[in-house]
Amino acid sequence: MGTDKTARQDAVIRALAETGGRIAQALHLAGVNGSTHRNWTSDPAYKLRVEEAKRVNKSRARAAAEIETVFDPYAPQRRAPSLSEGRMTYIGRPVLPHQQPIFRAWEDRTNLSVIVLGPPGSGKDTTAGDIVLLEAAFDRNKRVAWIMESAEFSIRRLGERISPYLVDKRIYDLTPPGPGCRKPTRSLIEDFGPFAWRTGMRYPGGDRIPAPTWTKHSMYFLGRDSEADPNLWATGIGGALYGSRIDTAVTSDIFTPENQGSPVVRADQMGWLFGTFFSRLDEGGRFLHLGTRVGPNDNNVELLRRLIGEAEIVEQDGYYTKYANGVAVVVFPAIQMDDEGNEISYWPERFPLDSKLILPDGTEFLADELSMARQKVLAKEGAHRIRGLREIRTRDPAMFETVYQQNPPSSEAGEFTPELLDFCDDPERTMGVSLPGRPLILGVDPARTGGAAWVLWEWDQERRVATVVDLFYGEKLGLGGIRERLLVDPITRFWPRYTAYEYNHDASVLEHPEVISAVNATRTELVRHFTASNRIEGEVRVAAMSFDMREGRIRFPAAKPQDRLRMGLLKQHALNWDARSVAAGRPAAHRSAPDDLWMAAWVGWVTIRQRLDREIRPATVEAGQVPSITRRRWITRARQPMRESVKPESDLLSYFDH
Repeated sequence: MGTDKTARQDAVIRALAETGGRIAQALHLAGVNGSTHRNWTSDPAYKLRVEEAKRVNKSRARAAAEIETVFDPYAPQRRAPSLSEGRMTYIGRPVLPHQQPIFRAWEDRTNLSVIVLGPPGSGKDTTAGDIVLLEAAFDRNKRVAWIMESAEFSIRRLGERISPYLVDKRIYDLTPPGPGCRKPTRSLIEDFGPFAWRTGMRYPGGDRIPAPTWTKHSMYFLGRDSEADPNLWATGIGGALYGSRIDTAVTSDIFTPENQGSPVVRADQMGWLFGTFFSRLDEGGRFLHLGTRVGPNDNNVELLRRLIGEAEIVEQDGYYTKYANGVAVVVFPAIQMDDEGNEISYWPERFPLDSKLILPDGTEFLADELSMARQKVLAKEGAHRIRGLREIRTRDPAMFETVYQQNPPSSEAGEFTPELLDFCDDPERTMGVSLPGRPLILGVDPARTGGAAWVLWEWDQERRVATVVDLFYGEKLGLGGIRERLLVDPITRFWPRYTAYEYNHDASVLEHPEVISAVNATRTELVRHFTASNRIEGEVRVAAMSFDMREGRIRFPAAKPQDRLRMGLLKQHALNWDARSVAAGRPAAHRSAPDDLWMAAWVGWVTIRQRLDREIRPATVEAGQVPSITRRRWITRARQPMRESVKPESDLLSYFDH
């Protein structure tokens, strides 16, 4: 009995060392209740041991506190692990299979811009916060910005998900919520901190450390001059960017259904991103964008278009694509296909393919296989229901394709369907190349303030086929831009036989000496195209192009991935025109999207039809004997059976075509 008592008293003394001399916690750890401890203190020897343990631990605590008040900014830092390893070590959160391409793309430091598009609930917001935290903590010299839709939301996220790991050691005793999570095994504060200033902190020489700024929206880590750029800050799109430069910027869910409904807002967002925002990234500054498609014309696809440009693909693996210009793209749909062509969920543990009923003990039942009576029984037994991806898809297919599959339907009706546009792909042609002996026709749709474009056609008289050779689209060009970008540049580069200019706007530019000189030098014939009701009526209306498309007389270069990417923009403008033509009942975002490239293509196509595509009629039939309806059908009806469209080489690129 005495031996057991002595062992329990020894356990209390050891526990005092673990708790820093706090007797209540020591008794709890040792499994000794308070009354037993009070009885033991009647023994002078035990009481002396307790007091000595308290004194020693208080002395240790004072020494530790003294050490923590000394900060050496030149002390060597611990070697930082990879972000995926650091996420588990310091946060306790694993990198799930569908998130691995994200970390792969970001950990490749040759990728300066990484664009990630995925379904809602896929953990993009959490991933953004974890990367912001680790990037800032691993290197206190970095300047890291977290940007969300609004500054208020971003600031709240900074306080909830970032700040605790930098100032509160107790966070490392907790397990974060989520599948596969566990308690962190190491502390950022101990390995890379301290980050926050405390009263009495001094440099190793004894000089006091001034208190840096630490607010709800900007954090200056310990030792950082408050006048320099902050280590970490949060803001909203269009908001203030503190400091002069950014090393790492993370944007998450900045494009929403609400703010993408307005073309003015979309334009302002892109102006801020490619003006204020990108001007702050230094030569090695990196940009991570995580978002979800919300419509066919949202700024997610505009961001992709501007960043990728005409860069070639250097690597493609699953849903990860790496481009030669330092841009990487990860697009993962909710429902994917396995190697055998079967549908699978991208995250089956959380989002099953089919709806389920789950009992409290974890037993699962497929909802579609249960009778109503059986479902009632399971409900009484405490079962809860999990909505499957297929159920969500059935309820609203268009929404599912947009938000979950990252593949927005671009047109619900009209002349130019995605299938018809893809049918025009020519796998043997590439952009910028025209064949000798075939005339070129330049179609121009000008505008000083809005969108403006040109499309260059090549005409094959023998096969009666018009093929796009090149194109250009710009915004807010002004008169100088119209003159240089829409006329002088393409005319002097390609020497087209005809330059068809949509004459309703800014026609004075045609009289400029530079334009006249370019026209004369290249011997191009300037065709003034007057647009009125002929856009929607007559044999050469815009919609009539669909007849030539169906019979294979309009072709788009599609030999290379970059060809299909650039043609994707032209196709999108065709779909946008379609949306305008059936505007009744369409959302405003569909009706206001740009269609200038398709208008430029139409202006050139009309010139081909009216000047180069002469209908060959039988010699024995005089024109006056042919009914007018027949003559129209000679022009507008298909002459050849539809050929099977060539499947693009990459499924990923098809997402960008919408």
